[in-house]
Amino acid sequence: MHLIAVGRANHAGKAKASGPNPAGDGNTLYVGFEWDYQGPSPQQYDAAVRATAAVLLRTGRPADAARGHMEASTTGKIDPGLVDMNRFRADVARVMPGRNPRGWRDRRDPRRAGQHAGRRPGEGRRGAAAGAG
Repeated sequence: MHLIAVGRANHAGKAKASGPNPAGDGNTLYVGFEWDYQGPSPQQYDAAVRATAAVLLRTGRPADAARGHMEASTTGKIDPGLVDMNRFRADVARVMPGRNPRGWRDRRDPRRAGQHAGRRPGEGRRGAAAGAG
């Protein structure tokens, strides 16, 4: 996985309600990953599961909040194709309860839930997290 940008991407567009997520501006509601593949490799799928779980833990959201464009798009986007999103969410949920197979833990401070890691209350915005799709 490569981080190539931070901040608002303006990629999602308008989103319809999906799972626990409301309808609205998808660029505000979602943190996204772009997958480049002809069907994800096992390594890419595993990295996406772990990264999605990390972002959802950090933002205090449930595994069910992970959505593909195909589930939230109002314009007919079909990605991520070749990925069963119900299985993906189940895999994300499996690694979220505190420890994933590689041993990381959720170390967030509940007093700062939803804040960027580099931001203290009252400070300006310094960037954005990379996340789930």
